[in-house]
Amino acid sequence: LSYDKRWEFPRNRLRLGKQLGVGCFGRVVQAEAVGINDGTENYVSTVAVKMVRDRTNLAAIEGLVGELKILIHSGAHVNIVNLLGACTKEINRGELLVILEYCPFGNLRTFIINHRDTFV
Repeated sequence: LSYDKRWEFPRNRLRLGKQLGVGCFGRVVQAEAVGINDGTENYVSTVAVKMVRDRTNLAAIEGLVGELKILIHSGAHVNIVNLLGACTKEINRGELLVILEYCPFGNLRTFIINHRDTFV
């Protein structure tokens, strides 16, 4: 799979915020993306940004690149967290930012556990 440059989003229009989650190789932060939906600076969207924890971990970077390519190839779907864009210009310095839809209710596992009494 190849990377489609149409997904490239300018890094200077992305403001990183608080950390939402962390794993062995990566972390996810809440962010604001200026104009990611309409292409102008008229609208600021809340998004989630996935990145590697250690910029020197080549395996983690390659894994995130693979995930990005799969998300591009899969396309949008109502039942998955969709790709909105990516910042790849500084990948040679270990910075790869994958911009995803923000889920205001958190991760699915925690949501189901916290609301298990309301499911039939």
